Amino acid sequence: MKVVAIVLDSVGLGYLPDAPLFGDEGADTLDHTVLKTGVALPHLADLGLGWVAGVHTLPRPKEPKGAFGRMREVNPGKDTTTGHWEFVGIYLERPFRTYPEGFPEELLRAWAERIGVGGWLLNRPYSGTEAIRDYGEAHLKTGYPIVYTSADSVFQVAAHVEKVPLEELYHWCRVARETLRGEHQVARVIARPFAGEPGAFYRLEHLRRDFALEPPRNVLDVLRKGASRWWAWARSPTFTPGAASPGRSRPRTTRAAWRRPWPSWKRAFPASSSPTWWTLTPSTATAETPRGTPGP
Repeated sequence: MKVVAIVLDSVGLGYLPDAPLFGDEGADTLDHTVLKTGVALPHLADLGLGWVAGVHTLPRPKEPKGAFGRMREVNPGKDTTTGHWEFVGIYLERPFRTYPEGFPEELLRAWAERIGVGGWLLNRPYSGTEAIRDYGEAHLKTGYPIVYTSADSVFQVAAHVEKVPLEELYHWCRVARETLRGEHQVARVIARPFAGEPGAFYRLEHLRRDFALEPPRNVLDVLRKGASRWWAWARSPTFTPGAASPGRSRPRTTRAAWRRPWPSWKRAFPASSSPTWWTLTPSTATAETPRGTPGP
């Protein structure tokens, strides 16, 4: 038996009852995208995507080739980790914490002391590209990390690779992952290296590193025990770390292999007796708050 699971991040079909809590009432990503761009999606339409309740812009073949349906997320929150964990059977009693006003100063002070810096920059929800545009020059002068968050439960740290060596930035993020526990536990700590000159800074996406929480036991653990071979890959860092994977980090291999034909892809991602999630950096942190309920 062969199973292929493909996740199209953020391709939503309508909005959930709690959408007003996040300012998303009226969202309808798929239909709006089709109306705006005219994209056809013939293969997904042949499988039956147009027949899914709430989809109004795709054709509906008389005999769709696949089974189809729409599910409502039951986990609270809207961040990436919440959704990806639910895919593998992990249910949260309460959402991961977010920081619409920025992180507490005492928390950042403790973190800065541990990594040996005298301060930090920004500390509020911000666009990543705008963060380095607006604070990159000050970072080059001071060496202070640029700290920001978003609507997701994330602690993001940006640093210029010529000012802060890459491994030092990763170290800063590992320490942040250890620091952000208990009441301040976030789903992900993200290293955001960048380069360039003032007025022309740019992010080095292939060197981004996500330090995600280790999930409780889930469907991937069950599949690992029963499957003889695994392949797994990601276009961007994966968000399902830990128990089901050895956690190797190969972002450049991942991005290059994505563009190769199948034989090259197969060589780049050899079969394994256990799953390998490329571009993942697991941490030693575990899900303390909120607690996850293991899947089957």
